[in-house]
Amino acid sequence: MRTFRQKKGNPPAGNGTPPTKRLNFVKKKEQCPVCGEIVTENSRGIQCDGECSNWFHCKCAGVTQSFYDSLTEDDVWLCSSCTQDDDGQDNSPNAKQTMDALTHVLKSSKINIARKDVSNKDLATSINGILSALVEICHSLAFQSDTHDELIKTNKNLTDQLSKISECNERLKNENQSLSWRVNKLEQMQLDAECEIHGFPAAENENLTEIARRICETVKCDHQTNEIVNIYRAKSNPTRKDRSPPIVIKFKSAEAREKLIQAKKNHGSLQFAALGLEGQGAVYINERLTLYNRNLLWLAKNTRSIGYKFAWTKNGNIYLRKDENSAARLIRTPDDLPKQ
Repeated sequence: MRTFRQKKGNPPAGNGTPPTKRLNFVKKKEQCPVCGEIVTENSRGIQCDGECSNWFHCKCAGVTQSFYDSLTEDDVWLCSSCTQDDDGQDNSPNAKQTMDALTHVLKSSKINIARKDVSNKDLATSINGILSALVEICHSLAFQSDTHDELIKTNKNLTDQLSKISECNERLKNENQSLSWRVNKLEQMQLDAECEIHGFPAAENENLTEIARRICETVKCDHQTNEIVNIYRAKSNPTRKDRSPPIVIKFKSAEAREKLIQAKKNHGSLQFAALGLEGQGAVYINERLTLYNRNLLWLAKNTRSIGYKFAWTKNGNIYLRKDENSAARLIRTPDDLPKQ
């Protein structure tokens, strides 16, 4: 810390004009950035210990007389411009430096009761006691402030670590989602030659092959029963005991399955009466989907409440369309669904 009472090579007293050879230096360094006037030896000046190294009038820098008088050459003072670095971090003197300066003021203010001109010894003793107590308070505050600074640093470190963990979790989440989608795609490929027949009532000792033949004849898809590799009833759903479990048909190829599905689409609604069944009802033929895709299709159908009319499957993919004039949207994950 340098003040004009400590600075070496000050301009001579009087008009405060520096020598000619230091004119440029004076214009650059000795001019107070606040008021624009030269800081002379006759002024109470203080030099910033920061990067700017500018000299300021104490009144311009907001430095009080008591603080100014308490400063030593080892003290550090920074102007308002230098109290922040390039990252906007506060570089002002910390609490310990401030408290050290205040403690110095308090200690220097103590009254020497041994002096003959001190008339009221008791009052002087009381004042000195108060000043000593204030010094202790300053020390305590400085300690607490340093502890607070350490807590802030620790909190910042923990915040940085949490941020890194969050980034890592987000990356792992994306990778896991990508892997899940790829596994689901492979599982769906294994079902490319399979379809499900929903709505056909179950009966004891039923002949599933005969049921398949009857359905193929009704939708005019002859000879498809020759392409069947396996046929069985799926396990019943305990939550839907009112419905018969679907009939699962596995064909020799995806093309054979697609012929049956397309024939049903061309035929239109497949009512019980057309199949020789009693009662009212309809039979549906759908692609067989993985559990993931079934849930995704269910979510897609629920978008009807926000104006999407059509949700369907094609070759194991889920599609969604708002109306007859809009483009189809491929739905691979729940994130692809429109938001409400």
